[in-house]
Amino acid sequence: MKVVIVSSFFPLKKKESKHSFVYDEAIRLIERGTDIYAVRGGIGANHITVDGIKVYNYFESNLSNLFHVIPFIPKHLTTLPFLGYFISPRTLLHIYRYGASVSHIVKSNNIDLIHAHWAYPEGFVGLLAKRECKIPLIVTIHGSDILTCSEVNYGARLSRRLDSIIHKTLKASDFIISASTATYKTALKLGVRKDRLYLIPNGVDLKRFCPKKSNKIKEKYGLNEKFVIFALRSHEPQYGLEYLIKSIPLVLKKIDNAFFVIGGSGSLQKYHEALTVNLGVEKHVFFTGLIPPEKVPDYYNMVDVVVVPSLQEAFGLTITEAMACGKPVIGTNVGGIPDQVVDGYNGFLIKPKDPNAIAERILYLYDHPELAKRMGKRGREIAEKKFDINKRINKIIKIYKEII
Repeated sequence: MKVVIVSSFFPLKKKESKHSFVYDEAIRLIERGTDIYAVRGGIGANHITVDGIKVYNYFESNLSNLFHVIPFIPKHLTTLPFLGYFISPRTLLHIYRYGASVSHIVKSNNIDLIHAHWAYPEGFVGLLAKRECKIPLIVTIHGSDILTCSEVNYGARLSRRLDSIIHKTLKASDFIISASTATYKTALKLGVRKDRLYLIPNGVDLKRFCPKKSNKIKEKYGLNEKFVIFALRSHEPQYGLEYLIKSIPLVLKKIDNAFFVIGGSGSLQKYHEALTVNLGVEKHVFFTGLIPPEKVPDYYNMVDVVVVPSLQEAFGLTITEAMACGKPVIGTNVGGIPDQVVDGYNGFLIKPKDPNAIAERILYLYDHPELAKRMGKRGREIAEKKFDINKRINKIIKIYKEII
């Protein structure tokens, strides 16, 4: 079985962290006997092999010469919905070049099906290739392609033009894979037929993410006697790290040995760093920047509680990782977070944008260490039952076989 994965940010190295979950799936699909080809945006060699995955950069494929794309564009121009014609000519050219490149790779390698990650632009690119090559298309919806949060300008569908393209893509795809109840229900509202829509939760490697004693990070930063709160999110508006930071003075009023470790990078990192200074709590906060993937489990295992203060969250793989490592999670009651956090059982659900609620739940876990341990243990049990990546792969392969 040959599958082409369309993912603009497919990693060129297994240590690259951005969208590594697509790589994690691809590796396991190869282990189950599936030949994987990945087509990504970007400039580089025509193609390279990454751990058995043939990865193509479409800008440098044989179709980089516009002469080869010219016949493709008029042939499939009507695939674009009416509002789609009003996006920029440069973006249109990008999409159609991408679609022509995927089609070329499909034909050259006798691919059986296309699996696009994100409904836009990858899903629409996959739709163009599906219609050119007459093979099935599966689209995995992830978050920003399907959910919206207008207060922080989150979500492609806030644009009517992109919304029309996403509608068209989802309706014309053979199967849609959704990771959470929130994205599943949204897809139904957008007109996806229930018999073509699968709810398959994301998963993690339970051998890599597991409870273990790890003092390396604590010793490195001198945190052995600290109560450590951890957040691992991009510093972007939709992830609400501002509200976690604003909870810190409230926590420190009650416990002076609390320490906050905030991982990740993004456009708001400098703002968040300045906010800790303005609040006078900078000595109790460490910003790690991007954490190498191989070190992430060590961070989870050295902390006492994990906080996910998102304003919108399609699934929240950081929650799954924390649960797999046996840590209680405080998360906002949005998107896919309630699929994982059962309030009062393996963590707490709170309202978004509420520093007081964050502080209250942190302090409660500090005051009830035995309950925190039980919550962490329950989280691990839930992860083993529902969020094992190998179980997800089994379901995906079943869909592949059904569709072929």
